[in-house]
Amino acid sequence: MNRNEHQSAIDLLTQRDVEGISAADARWLEAHLEQCQECTSFAVALNDTEQALRSFTLMAPVSLVETTRARVHARAQELREQQARAVLMGVSFCLGVLTSTLTAVLASARGGNCGSYGGHAADSI
Repeated sequence: MNRNEHQSAIDLLTQRDVEGISAADARWLEAHLEQCQECTSFAVALNDTEQALRSFTLMAPVSLVETTRARVHARAQELREQQARAVLMGVSFCLGVLTSTLTAVLASARGGNCGSYGGHAADSI
């Protein structure tokens, strides 16, 4: 086994439970672990460490919980405001297109001479 295969296996082991890995990567990893004692030992140690960390109960201070909750609510409000602005911009754009289209239709229905004074340019000289 070369060093790149070991590093790939370690990377996949660390990603597997957090981000997830593709089915092809999972098949490659399992095949590699069947052949490589070094990576299998790492996988066992990683699993044991995960289990040990999960066995601890960690309590966050009330002030941290309240601060985090307030920040999450503030961010949610910001996102709602951004969404409302985006909707207003979309409606404004649609109204602009609609009025431009209606203006063009009305102008063409009246003869299409927008901006002329009813005569030819040569008549006004």
